[in-house]
Amino acid sequence: MGVYRRKCICDFLFRDFVWVNLASTLDSELPKKPGTYVLRLVISRDEDPLILKGRVLEAYSAAMAILKKVKWERLTKYWGPRIERLKRIDPLTCPTIYIGSTGKGKGTIRSRFADLAGLRHTIFPCVLALRLVGWDIEFGYKTVSKGEEAFKIEEKLMREYMKTHGMPPPLNEKAGIK
Repeated sequence: MGVYRRKCICDFLFRDFVWVNLASTLDSELPKKPGTYVLRLVISRDEDPLILKGRVLEAYSAAMAILKKVKWERLTKYWGPRIERLKRIDPLTCPTIYIGSTGKGKGTIRSRFADLAGLRHTIFPCVLALRLVGWDIEFGYKTVSKGEEAFKIEEKLMREYMKTHGMPPPLNEKAGIK
């Protein structure tokens, strides 16, 4: 079963990025430099296109089942709206699910990658749900010399992505960006 990056009209935005597998890469393998990063779904060549959206909805259902089972109001209040973002993913349209950066501060590609494992990242519950049902995810990154530059590149990528697709990547939904 061959693996490939599904082609998309927004691919030109990420041509200078280095790509690694999210699950098999150690944060220690990544640079301690500021930068911009992207998450994309990996789709096998023989994956039935009609099943792809169902796999995303399976991730949503799995995450919501966890919330229902733990019966923890605060966790549900925090994770619930974030998990709803999964419904926006359409792997047939675009495999890109998130665009981010290390920000204006002292963040690095390595630290943001580690944050995706749940330490401090808003999309952690979505990434966890996708992994729970078997999705492979690519982590693409591009380093820069200063955090301010990373933030500007993220803003530019987001504008170009929205210009290309008419909306932000599905997991980027937040206040002011819908």
